[in-house]
Amino acid sequence: MRLYNALRNGVNTLIRHPAYVALNALSLALAIGSCLLLFWYIRFHVSVDRYHQKAERIVRLVTEVHQGATTYSSGIATPIGPALRQDMPWLNAVAMVIGQQHRPIQVQEPNGRLGAKFMEASTMAYAEPDLFGILDYKWLIGSPNSALKKPFTAVLTQRLARKYFGKASPIGRRLCMNNRLELTVTGLLADIPNNTDQPFELFVSYPTLNYYAHNGTPLDQWEGVSSQTQCWVLLPTASALDRFERALYAFHRQRSPATLDTYQYRVVPLLDQHTIPNYYTGIRRDVLIVLGVIGGLLLLTACVNFINMATAQSLRRGREIGVRRVIGATRRRVFWQFLVETGLITSLAAGVAIVLAYTFLPVLRKWTQTPVPFTMSVHTWAFLLSLVGLATIGAGTYPGLVLAGFRPALVLKGQAIQQQIRGLSLRRLLVVGQLAINMGFTIAVVVMSRQLTFWLRANSGFNASNRVSIPVQMPLATDLSSFKRDLLRIPGVEAVSFSDNAPVGGITNTYYVRFANRPQVEPFQMITFPVDSSYMGFYNIPLVAGRPLPDRDTTTGFLINETALHMLGFTAPAEVIGRTLTIPYTPEIVKPILGVVQDWRQASFKKPVQPMVLYTSRGNYSSCHLHLKPAHQAATLARVQTIWNRYFPAAVYGELHLDVVISDFYAEEAEQLRFVQLAAGVAIAIGSVGLLGLIVFLTSRRTREIAIRKALGASEGAIVWLFLREFIYLLAVAFALAAPVVWWLMHRWLNHYATSIPLTPDLLFTGLVLVSLTTLLTIGFHTLRIALANPAQALRTE
Repeated sequence: MRLYNALRNGVNTLIRHPAYVALNALSLALAIGSCLLLFWYIRFHVSVDRYHQKAERIVRLVTEVHQGATTYSSGIATPIGPALRQDMPWLNAVAMVIGQQHRPIQVQEPNGRLGAKFMEASTMAYAEPDLFGILDYKWLIGSPNSALKKPFTAVLTQRLARKYFGKASPIGRRLCMNNRLELTVTGLLADIPNNTDQPFELFVSYPTLNYYAHNGTPLDQWEGVSSQTQCWVLLPTASALDRFERALYAFHRQRSPATLDTYQYRVVPLLDQHTIPNYYTGIRRDVLIVLGVIGGLLLLTACVNFINMATAQSLRRGREIGVRRVIGATRRRVFWQFLVETGLITSLAAGVAIVLAYTFLPVLRKWTQTPVPFTMSVHTWAFLLSLVGLATIGAGTYPGLVLAGFRPALVLKGQAIQQQIRGLSLRRLLVVGQLAINMGFTIAVVVMSRQLTFWLRANSGFNASNRVSIPVQMPLATDLSSFKRDLLRIPGVEAVSFSDNAPVGGITNTYYVRFANRPQVEPFQMITFPVDSSYMGFYNIPLVAGRPLPDRDTTTGFLINETALHMLGFTAPAEVIGRTLTIPYTPEIVKPILGVVQDWRQASFKKPVQPMVLYTSRGNYSSCHLHLKPAHQAATLARVQTIWNRYFPAAVYGELHLDVVISDFYAEEAEQLRFVQLAAGVAIAIGSVGLLGLIVFLTSRRTREIAIRKALGASEGAIVWLFLREFIYLLAVAFALAAPVVWWLMHRWLNHYATSIPLTPDLLFTGLVLVSLTTLLTIGFHTLRIALANPAQALRTE
């Protein structure tokens, strides 16, 4: 009954103060809604691949590469799987997987004709059957031991089956990959959950590799690592991880001693792979922690805001509290009554927060390219209830104590209530903390925006403007010269070039090389990059010394980049030009170095430049590059596709815009920036409401003083300045607190990258100016309204 009465009284009180309730509920809803979005986002990433029943025993092998600088590959040497099964029979299971990217798939109709064409960017892989005993895939038709035992067989998920065959049964149907490899579908898998890092949905039997050359290192080669080669291991127990790591080093030393200094095999548990840096494209664990801290700061800001608003509101509730005390309410009851009111407002805010979070969830998915689900599960409700409890106690305790401390005799006599409200210094301290949080978020936004802009606008060493790449199939069987002439006849096409890849992005092949007459190959690998003779001019890549590649279809000489020159042990290009370089392919290529080209960024500014060797080799061209005129590019590309279809009727057309590729390199940082922007926006919005509450409180305390000053001739500007100078002082203190912390955090963030902007003082002061403008505008309006009020009326009221 007491609780019922408290709830009823609380509802009645809140109905009498709709503006107060709306402002507090809105600020709390913004904070709780943001926390809810962050909770869903963090929980999604934490749940990745945890649905596998044996997850604690599953590990994957990766490689730490030491070639000058240390780099990291998510791949492993191809022969390691069979060798592990032979040398470590105590392992429960070992499975090799070799992923394939950008593979054209064509459906073969029942009558034998080729039908619809598809391009599979990253869903296809060759896999050993043991993979399905390690990772959990639900088999709807077939089994791994029978479906993937023979060559030229494949299994696929329901989603791909619907994509290729519609509602018809996929079993026994045939697919054609790369226009050459015919596969028979022998199994069907259930769709894979979204919270996984395993992108493969089309598995081709591993024995197929004995008859078909895949895109990667040979099956028996220990030298060279492809990031697409995976090795999965199921340990007998989770505690066997240490034993396996120790045994792996001895295994490596025995099986491939020549690569021991260059490659170091590492073991990554499945449960860690999504959040471990360097090897995967998940999200770092420290980023998730920072996001959790951001949510906590937003909730703290909302609580501070509530305290300021509630304290200001208490000035108007003095008579009500006085009457309650006179008719028998104890201080304790008044306190709990206010806490109930706070709980009602927080609960209302939680309801609004669910609506806000649900509304903005699609935006979050678009920002992060992450399929974050909307789930009001037990965990979500528990999290929400804990937020309501924390906010109620954190925001309601201090104002409740203030209200409970009113002395009814003084209040009912009409004496000044504000004299009983102590703790102005505490409220100023809370506002300083709120301003410091706002400044921290704002400065972080400024620094991260500047860094991202620097990356996107910095000179990468090549011109990517208006450059588009399209695929090339069977270059030796295609008249590329005629294809190039036809493309150049299109008015919107300015230049055409061929190569194995674009200058940035895509899969790069690396290989050991031998320089001149040195007896051993170099202790590092170079990117081997077939290009035609016009490639350097096409992308405006300067030739530092020597002469360009001749216009040949075969290899007659090499160009190397500046990094390769330095890693070979030279500083002047003249010292290497004319000397031979050997790539020990089968057959090996031995040709002279013709020149040295300027370095360019093959990946992003976050990674160092790799040594590279370029040469003409028409048989390895898989990309055609187009330099388009800026105007009417859509129409130009439509004509390009028409010509392309004529030359490659069985292939799947695709376009690669280099500016999009470059921006994708910084998707992680752009995602982090959006989170900080969201946090800064929410914090400033909540803080503005809190500042409004504080300025209302301050002006209410000094109504008589303002009236007297005006009566004695003070101008409106002097009255406004009277309050502004106090907030300028609070802003200065907040900046002094926030600047060192945010400086340290941003310095650590920038140090993650090989190339970063200098952290200069102007970045900090920009944050200070932005927050100061927001603050002064917020309080300036209300202060001016008080300054313009009639002093006689104020004196009569007081």
